[in-house]
Amino acid sequence: MRKTIICVALVFLAGCLAASQKPSQLSPSEYEKLRAQALAKAGLHAGPKIKNPNISHDDGLDAEMLGTLLHQRIYFQSSHTLVASAAPKPAASRMANSGQTSPASCRAPIIKTVNGKGQGAIFTPQSPDNLYKIEGCFFGNTRGQVQLEPHSTALGQSAVPIVLQIDSSLSAWSDNEIDVHLDPRLTGLPDSPVTLVVYPGKGQRMELPGCFFVAVRGTPQLLSAIPSSWVNLDASATRTRPAKQLEYVSPPARGSDVPYGAAGTSAFVIRSDSESFAVGRDVYDFSRLNPGWVVDSVQLQTYSLSCPGSVSSTESSGNWGLQWGQHNFAVTLEDDVCISSVPPSFVFSMSLSQYAATVWVVGPVGTQPVPSIFLGKNE
Repeated sequence: MRKTIICVALVFLAGCLAASQKPSQLSPSEYEKLRAQALAKAGLHAGPKIKNPNISHDDGLDAEMLGTLLHQRIYFQSSHTLVASAAPKPAASRMANSGQTSPASCRAPIIKTVNGKGQGAIFTPQSPDNLYKIEGCFFGNTRGQVQLEPHSTALGQSAVPIVLQIDSSLSAWSDNEIDVHLDPRLTGLPDSPVTLVVYPGKGQRMELPGCFFVAVRGTPQLLSAIPSSWVNLDASATRTRPAKQLEYVSPPARGSDVPYGAAGTSAFVIRSDSESFAVGRDVYDFSRLNPGWVVDSVQLQTYSLSCPGSVSSTESSGNWGLQWGQHNFAVTLEDDVCISSVPPSFVFSMSLSQYAATVWVVGPVGTQPVPSIFLGKNE
């Protein structure tokens, strides 16, 4: 009887000692196995498609450019009668109606304005802005040629002149005014600074520098990859060291750490550690897109952590969000942290922040958004 009591007491004492011990840390292999399970079960949250507030929703142009085009359009419309005459008007009448400067006020051949603008005139094949009134002196009465000469760039863009078409009316060319337009089917050219050049039928070349060519925009298209050099990732450090995992993948392809739904987006970012880490924001800079191309809209997919075992503690820091800049956007981050018990007596802790970004861009028809030096480059 005495032996039985002693045995029961020993068994009870052993159980108490076992219960008082702290849970053991998982081996690296076991931890990775549970980590993979947690990543596989992460919950997907698809956010709305957010338009870039800095551009027009119709054609991807910024407010300043739209304002210039509107000013030019109003000037052209107000300086022309609604009914075109097939016969040329007398020079004095044309000058009175359009506010032209008489030849006597000019001492040399000169281009003064385009649709009322002496500097910063914009040319585009896009209707209804593809009508231009060039005013100046000594164009002569014999028709010549008008063209835009693009400035050469370091990216090797085409510097081939863009020919402007003279309107069909008999009065479209005079000594003080030329009415022209661009071929509305013009494609395959980037936006670029240009010089307006007039070659009179008889006379010397005239120039108006400081102009700009704006191509017709296409429909927004998916940006399948974003060069890593365009992204500034938040360091995301724990209290004592950098986070163990910080990966940027573009374009994302389904894999061990790329969750379902992230494949086919523009970029995927994952941060994970066994300890919690600070979160800030990731900044995406698109100032190196080809000329005329801008971000049209962005959609974020975020993932919430699903812990294995019996969860004993969960918390989050930060908030997912999107902030727009002039040529960039920033993703503000959220970090999910959990601590759970895994049988028989192990503790599992994980800190996770992961998201996918889908980016749509819009730009000149017939051109590519990303410079060729970045295409197919694993940076």
